[in-house]
Amino acid sequence: AAKPDTGRNGRRADPWATDADDVWPFAPATTRVFNFEAPNALAGFSMIAAGTAGPAPVWRLTPEGASPDGTVALVRLTKPAPTRFALLMDRQDQARNLDVRVRFRIQGGRVSPAVGIVFGFTGPKTYDVLAYNEARGDLSLIKIAEPTHTTLQQTPVNLPMGGVGAATAAVVTPAPAPVAKSGWHTLHLLVKDGQIRGWLDMNKRINTQDPAYQGGKVGLWAQGDTVAAFDDWTVDIYDGATPPNPLGA
Repeated sequence: AAKPDTGRNGRRADPWATDADDVWPFAPATTRVFNFEAPNALAGFSMIAAGTAGPAPVWRLTPEGASPDGTVALVRLTKPAPTRFALLMDRQDQARNLDVRVRFRIQGGRVSPAVGIVFGFTGPKTYDVLAYNEARGDLSLIKIAEPTHTTLQQTPVNLPMGGVGAATAAVVTPAPAPVAKSGWHTLHLLVKDGQIRGWLDMNKRINTQDPAYQGGKVGLWAQGDTVAAFDDWTVDIYDGATPPNPLGA
């Protein structure tokens, strides 16, 4: 089971405050950036339908005037259901320690408009996802092991957050501005040896430990009847990266 993150002294700290573990102190071993500009930009990906059986989801490149890059990857599920998911998986990237950012815009979806970053993927029935649900207004960390979906952490995006546990007094951070519907937003995932953190538009709302996490492939995710555009997807992989020598030798 996932465990709340703690401070360096072992006491529970304010999980939403910025700290040194929010960034990597050294350069990644590998960086891949997907802007979906080339005509064959989707050629290196696998388009996967997960969850309830049904037709494959449709991923396509389309012009997007609101995107600085001009072209985005748009997903639409055919015959959608809340328990059906569309995955766009990079065939190359496989990692345990990583930092992933992607911009998205939810264009439609009445039943369950939600998008996310897939990581720890070992197959369509086994993966983790950092998911933003527009209808609920929350960020969730979900572990998929079909037929079981386990929510490791779920946090409102628009509400003030408090500290956790009796070790510290409640620390309330200011409520961020409401997330504008149909606007562009950024999902950010950071994973360090099972320590998982997630942000929506620079607001940290996931901060937990998952001892069971082993790593896997990385991808994008959409749920149910979601119609969404993705752009500026960056994957930094830190497996094999060289930490700086503290002695400068």
